[in-house]
Amino acid sequence: MKIQLPALHAKWLIDPAYVDDGSLLPGKLDYERQDYPFPAEIGCGWFERMTLAQGISIFHGAHRFTPQAAGRLIPLAEFKLEMPQTTFVVQTVHGSSICHRELHPPTEVIYKPGHDFFRHADRLHMTPWIDSTADSDMNCAAIEDSALAG
Repeated sequence: MKIQLPALHAKWLIDPAYVDDGSLLPGKLDYERQDYPFPAEIGCGWFERMTLAQGISIFHGAHRFTPQAAGRLIPLAEFKLEMPQTTFVVQTVHGSSICHRELHPPTEVIYKPGHDFFRHADRLHMTPWIDSTADSDMNCAAIEDSALAG
C-alpha cells in the first residue's frame, strides 16, 4: 500500500532568487531527494524523505558549509505543512545547532547534539536557522497517531 503524503512547501530564504515548482518534495514517491538552493559561497545541502508503511516517514537534511560561511546563522527556508492527521515528530541534529522559529505555536526552539526536538501536531509552520560554524545533519522520524495507536 502506497501512502500519499501532503506536499511540503518551502519559501527559500537562503536564496530568495531561486524559483522552484512550489513544493519541496511532492509526496508521491517512496523515496525523494531534493538539493537545497544554497548559494555557492555558503555551501551545499539536500533533503531526503523515505515513506514507510503505516503513516511513518523518515527525513534527512544535510548542510555542508564553506569556510566563508562560518560563524553565521543561516535561515534555510520557511516550511509550511498541513498533515493528514496529528503526527508525532522527533528531530535530532549532529554537528551543529538549529534554531526553529515556530509560527504554530509562536516560539523559538534550539536543538543541538544531545538536545532533541519533539512535536505532536497536525501542522507545522517554521523557519530553521542553521549554525554554519560546522556541517550538520538533521534526522527526523514522523509517525501519524493512527500508527501509534495501532
